[in-house]
Amino acid sequence: MKKNHDLFAIVLFTIVLLFFVAGCQTEDISPVADKEQDEMAENVGVRTFSLSASMPGESGGTKIAFTQDGKNVRDQLDLLFVQGSTQVKQTGMVSNISVDGKKAGFAINLPTEIQDGTFDLYGVYGGGGLSDSDPSLALLPKTDGSAPSLASLSEGEHFMLVFSQLGLSTTSPQASVTFRHLGSLFCLTLKNASETSIENLGSAKFSSSGTGWAYNSGPDQMYYSVIDDELQGDSGGGFITLYADGGVASNDTLNFWGWYPPLPGVNWPE
Repeated sequence: MKKNHDLFAIVLFTIVLLFFVAGCQTEDISPVADKEQDEMAENVGVRTFSLSASMPGESGGTKIAFTQDGKNVRDQLDLLFVQGSTQVKQTGMVSNISVDGKKAGFAINLPTEIQDGTFDLYGVYGGGGLSDSDPSLALLPKTDGSAPSLASLSEGEHFMLVFSQLGLSTTSPQASVTFRHLGSLFCLTLKNASETSIENLGSAKFSSSGTGWAYNSGPDQMYYSVIDDELQGDSGGGFITLYADGGVASNDTLNFWGWYPPLPGVNWPE
């Protein structure tokens, strides 16, 4: 980083990788509330599916959880039902949330396109959800500077969690899954070691002369294939941008945040 008005800054770079498969099992909850079970039983001929989903274990200070505002549940996830060449997208609304917000139940009607037998189920929480034109592709969050803090990054549109469950049966339509982080949380801490405040800091960019290591770094919409478990499209360049909002006083620190999916077998930044 360049010196600004002869101010001396010490930059500490911290990368927190968030890949966890163990959920927080603090209590058991019913995937479907009693009232909804009664309503589902009245719908003769409607095949129902019960899903219990857990958030991954957390590290590095993240606070990702299912949330509920009074009686209005605000969280949902996109689901993809796959049976042979048939792919059906559906939105699942939370019907029951544990006290700590780490586990939720979903009541879902099986799509009529899914025939009796087995099927695969894929889920996406956060980002832009599943594409309407090709539901096998998830729309990754765009990095536009709208999430300059850890709190704002914790909102669903700025990160993405996924799960997959194969070989489910229509005769016993229920599953318990744990989400996993698709990307990594980056934090750069800038310490102002001078005697003067630095104002109007908005972003910091990590770049290199090489390309092909920074996925989702450009302005274009990038995708993740839930079926193939692969990132789709070009890498987007050789840089990532982290965001903050404000200034940093003398002898104080300011954090710049960003969320990016890693490319397999690549060190970033290289």
